[in-house]
Amino acid sequence: MKGTRLIAAVAVAALAACADGPTQPVAVDGTSDQRAGESLQPAESPTIVDIAVSVNEDTGEFSTLIAAVVEADLVAALSATGQRTVFAPTDAAFAALGLNADNIGDELEDDALRDILLYHVANGRRYAEDVVSSDQIRMLNGGFNDIAVEDGEAFIGDAQIIQTDIEATNGVIHVIDAVLLPSTDDGPGDGEDGDDDAGDGAEDDADDDADEEETAAESPTIVDIAVSVNEDTGEFSTLIAALFEAELVDALSAEGQWTVFA
Repeated sequence: MKGTRLIAAVAVAALAACADGPTQPVAVDGTSDQRAGESLQPAESPTIVDIAVSVNEDTGEFSTLIAAVVEADLVAALSATGQRTVFAPTDAAFAALGLNADNIGDELEDDALRDILLYHVANGRRYAEDVVSSDQIRMLNGGFNDIAVEDGEAFIGDAQIIQTDIEATNGVIHVIDAVLLPSTDDGPGDGEDGDDDAGDGAEDDADDDADEEETAAESPTIVDIAVSVNEDTGEFSTLIAALFEAELVDALSAEGQWTVFA
């Protein structure tokens, strides 16, 4: 089954030690996993995938997440150039839903799994201080997650952020204690643009902010429709992720007329 694929993905990742303490960066040497046929350019190592594998080798807490990324064919996307922020659920978080590395590919269809995983990834490098300065964050599946701080603890959606600022060359990882599940009515809250300025991540997310400002008066745009259809059917999650990766959100949200073969 996917066990062979997982072993293959793990085999190419670097062996390294996770940083001590919850807010310390991780540094390793190694190579990223670039799948044959993928057009994405691999980032310098260690990538997000390398780091996840390395942390899992030390703690065993990301085996289900790694299996899910392999099953959903997102290894290349999370190993590519660009900057992303990943909110990584632990094995215990997946186990609370009855999911583990052995059954996740059987329990969830690939499209649904991709949609869930992309709901854990945001564009741009957002450190902990950037995350908590936002009210909402737009995720790569087109949905939004609320950010809250209660009694000194930070939350994204219903998940507590339990470890922060694990750095990779192409982004940063924050560990969370629950799996985030996208809803069909997911969207920005009243008065929120869904994406506050976020330090180092602000420049990377400029397209998101500009997109929301330009399309406020004349919605729905091509991008709005793609996101809406994806929320109902889950069939455009890869296309939406590709638009963000290629920085084409503004172009397809601007004035003018286009025909898109999606």
